[in-house]
Amino acid sequence: MDQLLNIQSGEFVRKHRLFEQTDTIILAISGGVDSVVLAHLLSNTNQPLVLAHCNFQLRGEESMRDEAFVRNFAQTLGVPVEVHATDTLAYTAKHKVGIQVAARQIRYAFFEELRVRLTEPGKRVLIATAHNANDVAETLLMNLFRGTGIDGLRGIPVKNGFVVRPLLFAKREDIEAYAKENNLVWVEDSSNVKEDYTRNYIRHTILPAIAKQFPGVVDQLAGTAQKLKDVSAIYHEAIARKLGKWVQPEGKGQKIPVMLLEKSPQVNALLWEWMKPFGFTDGQVEEVKKLFTAGNGSYVASATHKIIRNRAWLLLTPVEETESTFFVVDSLPASVLLPGGKILKISVSEFFNQVGEIPQLPAHEAVLDAGYLVLPLIVRPWKQGDYFYPLGMAKKKKVARFLIDQKVSPVEKPNVYVLESEKRIVWIVGYRIDDRFKITGNTKEVMKMKVGSE
Repeated sequence: MDQLLNIQSGEFVRKHRLFEQTDTIILAISGGVDSVVLAHLLSNTNQPLVLAHCNFQLRGEESMRDEAFVRNFAQTLGVPVEVHATDTLAYTAKHKVGIQVAARQIRYAFFEELRVRLTEPGKRVLIATAHNANDVAETLLMNLFRGTGIDGLRGIPVKNGFVVRPLLFAKREDIEAYAKENNLVWVEDSSNVKEDYTRNYIRHTILPAIAKQFPGVVDQLAGTAQKLKDVSAIYHEAIARKLGKWVQPEGKGQKIPVMLLEKSPQVNALLWEWMKPFGFTDGQVEEVKKLFTAGNGSYVASATHKIIRNRAWLLLTPVEETESTFFVVDSLPASVLLPGGKILKISVSEFFNQVGEIPQLPAHEAVLDAGYLVLPLIVRPWKQGDYFYPLGMAKKKKVARFLIDQKVSPVEKPNVYVLESEKRIVWIVGYRIDDRFKITGNTKEVMKMKVGSE
C-alpha cells in the first residue's frame, strides 16, 4: 500500500495538473490521519510545503492538544507551520451562522490570507486539502437527501481556484493503511464520532449499512459523482443556450416570455436556473409557475428580487427597483407615490363630447381617451430605445431625442417617468401625451392624470 499510494497520488496530480514541483503548497492540516498522510506524501517528494492549522477553540484541552501536535509534526518534517486561533463561538454569534459554516469561513479566510502573503512574483502558491473518496461519497449522499439538484451530486471538485485536493482518489481505509505502514501518528477529533452532525451520521451509520449490501459503495458513489460532473456541464450548457435566446434585458432586470416557459417540458429546470442567482429557493419554482395564470402585477419575491407577471412576460427585477421605480396600476382611481415625493393621480370620468370646453392644461396634467387604454398601466423610468408619437405628430420620436429637444438637463433625465399601456407609452409624465391617445369627437370616457406634490 505504501508504494501504491505514492504512485497513485503522483499519477492523480499529473492527470489533473494540480501543481508543479516549483509550486508552494499550503496544506490545511487538522492533525487527523488524512492530512497527516498528505503531508507525509508531499514532504517525501520535496514539494515546497507549509502546514496551516486552525485552532477553533471549541474542544478545550483537545483543541490545544491538536495545535501542539501539528507544531511538533511540522518540526519532524522540517517544514514551516502557521497557526490561526480564533473564538469560533463568538464568530457564530456575530455573523449569525452555525458552527460548521463558521469553521469553514474562518479556515478558508485564513488559508487565503496566508496564500496571498506567501505569494511572490513568478511563484505560485496553492492550498491543498486532504479530502478523500469517502468525503465525496458522504457529500453526494448529504446533497441527495437535501434535494440540492444535479450540482450538489457532483461531489467535491478536484480543484477550485487556488484549492487542490490531491487525495480525492483514495479511500479512507487505504489512507489509514499507509499511515500504519509508515508508523505515522495522528490525533482523533472527538467530535467526529458525534452523530448529531449530518456528515458523521452518514459516515458512521448510513454508509456502513449500505456497504453491507453493496461493498463497493464508496467507489461507486465517487464514480457516480464524476459522471454527474460531466452531466452537469452538459446540463448547464443546454440551459444557458436556451435562456440566452429567451431572456431579454429590462431596465435593471430581465424578462422572459410566459408562453415559451409554459410550452417547455423542462420548465422547472429553466425557471430554477434563471431564478437561483437572485436568491430564490427551489421551493419557489412552483410559486413562480402559478404566475403563468395569475393576474398582472402578481409576484413572487426573494430577499433581493421580485418576479412579476407583466402581461405576456415574467419580469425579474431588484426589490429596490421594484419598490421605488416600477409600479403596476391595475385599478382606478389610483395614486402612485413616485421617488422624490411626487404623487401621480389617475382617474376616469365620463366625457360629454364638448371639445371646445377642454381647457389648455399645464404640463403636469393630462387627459386621454380612456377607450384606447387597457389595464394594468405601468409607471416606470424611461429608458434608451423608448419612443412615442408626440401630440400633434404623425411620426414616432425617441424619448431620448424628445428630452434633448425639451432641454431636460442630465440631472433631471433619470427622474423622468413614462406611463404605458400594453407596452405603448401614453404619457411622458409631466411633459407630453402620445397622439394616439388624444381626445377626439368620438371619446366617451377620459382618463385624467396629474402629477405633483399633493
